[in-house]
Amino acid sequence: MRHSKKLYQVLGIISLLLIFFAGMFILLRFWTNGANNEFAGKNERPPVEKPQDKPDQKPHHKPGQEPDEILYYRGTRTIADDAPFTIVTSSAVRTDDKNTQLEIAFSKNINPKSVNRDSIFIDGKALPDSTRFSFNKKGDTIQVTIQPESNSFLLTVQGIAAFDGTKMEPYEFMLNVAE
Repeated sequence: MRHSKKLYQVLGIISLLLIFFAGMFILLRFWTNGANNEFAGKNERPPVEKPQDKPDQKPHHKPGQEPDEILYYRGTRTIADDAPFTIVTSSAVRTDDKNTQLEIAFSKNINPKSVNRDSIFIDGKALPDSTRFSFNKKGDTIQVTIQPESNSFLLTVQGIAAFDGTKMEPYEFMLNVAE
């Protein structure tokens, strides 16, 4: 009985040593493969070559648009430009007896943090607290369900900003509900 207890202790120690050396082997193997890379072990990325460094390579941006004018928005590259931030289209379609789907498309990607219930007014009234906004994949269109009192209403849109920081001038116009 005493010998089997010692045997288990020795086997346990041998197991731990095997695990330790296997871990060290994997670590050293990883370390030596990474040693061939001059940036191994550093928290830096290799320098990015500018297009002008390679004369035979075309630039990744359009002429007249410098790389610092490129913004990253929802996983896509967006060019920051001086174009005005405006409403491109708007529509209101009745979905049932009470509800109407309001869709407003803009000329630039919207900063979702700038959209709230005080951004859109129907006949001069702010939207209810329970209003939920949704955005298309591109990020330039707002969809919201509203309950207008009639088939035509005064729509006011204000305080919305584009992702590049451009503020929109307030818009106010009549909108007819499509059946």
